[in-house]
Amino acid sequence: MTSIAVTSWRGIGTTTSALLLGAASAAADPSRSVLVIEADPAGGVLAARSPVLQGRAGGLNQVAFPVVSMALREQWAAAAVEIGDASVVPSIGDSFQAWSAVAAPTSDWIGNLSKAADLVIVDIGTVRGGQSPAWRIACAADLVIAVCSPDPVSVVSTLEWCTSRGKSMPGVEALASDTARLLVVDAPVVGRERFDAATVSAEVGDRLIGWWPWDPALVDSVLRGAGWAHRSVRRSPLAAAVSATAATLAIGSTHAA
Repeated sequence: MTSIAVTSWRGIGTTTSALLLGAASAAADPSRSVLVIEADPAGGVLAARSPVLQGRAGGLNQVAFPVVSMALREQWAAAAVEIGDASVVPSIGDSFQAWSAVAAPTSDWIGNLSKAADLVIVDIGTVRGGQSPAWRIACAADLVIAVCSPDPVSVVSTLEWCTSRGKSMPGVEALASDTARLLVVDAPVVGRERFDAATVSAEVGDRLIGWWPWDPALVDSVLRGAGWAHRSVRRSPLAAAVSATAATLAIGSTHAA
């Protein structure tokens, strides 16, 4: 069982990154159960972006506040929606309800994440000073992926956040171990200054787990339900980069759990 928390300190794309990583991992090994959970306390966005999820927002709330007694995996299965190869549990868009599902659930779904699937990837949104109720998820995860854009401020501050294990200020709980890694999404940057992949790789070393090119068309295809083997996905450099990250992390194989 492996759990991964996807977040950002000064970056973008946590939800999309979690979705793509889940899709690539599920496609790489169909025998392994993979679950993507949208648990941003600020509220979910997938239900508004994916036609597949029309009328299916709030799956996380079903698990957080169960009204029917059933095994945990059955609860997750009932709350999940298939988007291409990814099995996704979307959050509700309303921030009050989304916050409650993470901060004050009646079920201990966070404490039992390891029982949800063989691989669980949780989008916890942007964290600030460890004050997010989703910080508990990051602390319990086997790996924390911090997403950032290639501008110097985003890269440097996110790297510092990773090396300090998320302890961004006095009194903030740090991650229990050195689990934080950097993922750069090569999004458009305002202004001229930006890092390239070679520069970041040379400075960051093995703490950099991926450099993903910008491809909104690929993201749109996946959100519309295209599987990882679909032609529109297979030909994308972004899909290749995501698959490479999954392979590097050894999260696409049943032998890596």
